[in-house]
Order: sequence, then structure tokens, then C-alpha cells
Amino acid sequence: MPIISIDGKWIGKVKYDNTYPKEYRNKILSFILNLSSEDGFIIGTCEDDITKELLLKAATIEGTYRYDKIHFIKRYPCAVILDEENTLTTNPFEPSAGIQYEAKLRKNWFNGKQYFKGGWDISGSFIDENGNAQYYTCGGTWRMEKII
Repeated sequence: MPIISIDGKWIGKVKYDNTYPKEYRNKILSFILNLSSEDGFIIGTCEDDITKELLLKAATIEGTYRYDKIHFIKRYPCAVILDEENTLTTNPFEPSAGIQYEAKLRKNWFNGKQYFKGGWDISGSFIDENGNAQYYTCGGTWRMEKII
């Protein structure tokens, strides 16, 4: 079920799972991807509710699209973190963690539209107040469909 071209504008939603603090669990964010591809490799930009809220430039997208599966890494222009009060903030002096997305192309049997649906995760580490390294992996689900 290949699509003619992955190039173009896509809209979608990201949902946080239970690995996040309760204020974020099941929260849904909207995004717009502008993608281009060559020989199965994709690049692009992503504007989402986070880039708008924090007044950031668009995040970058790099990945692959092969055999009806998409995989890409999204990076914000700087580190985006949850502070001690679970508020989103930025650290312009640190690089963004890579957020991994993967999904499979699907087809809505009622209207024939194709869309991607899959999961995402972000992993990292930090030093806690006792000087110990702490590791985390958080994630959720996502979906997008082509609009142009």
C-alpha cells in the first residue's frame, strides 16, 4: 500500500503515555510536518504546540521511509525540559535530545485515506540532587495524515 510521495505537509497529534507526570498523561499535542525525501531518506521541519508555546524555531526531522514504515528523529533547536514543577522550559546552551518516532502506513477503510500511526520515545539521563545518575525513557503514541 505505498503512497505516491511522502513529500509535502502532514498534520498530526502526539499523545503522552503514563511514563510522564500525571499533568501530562494522555495530553495531546498537535503538529505540522513539512517533509521531503530522496531514495528513502527524509528530512523536514516540525512546528508543534511546544515550539509555539516556547517561541522556538521549528524542530528538525531526519529519518527514513521504506516498505510502508517511517522512522525519524525530531530535534528541537535547543534542550526542552520539564523543570521541578513539571513546567516546560528550555536550556539554550544544551542540545536537544533526539525524539524517536516510528509508524506504519495504514488505510482508513471507510474513506480510503492513508495515515501513519505508531509510537515515539525519548531517553536521557541527569544527575539528581544526591549526585547519582538517573536514566529515563518516556513516550507515547502518534498519528499523522497528509494534507498537501
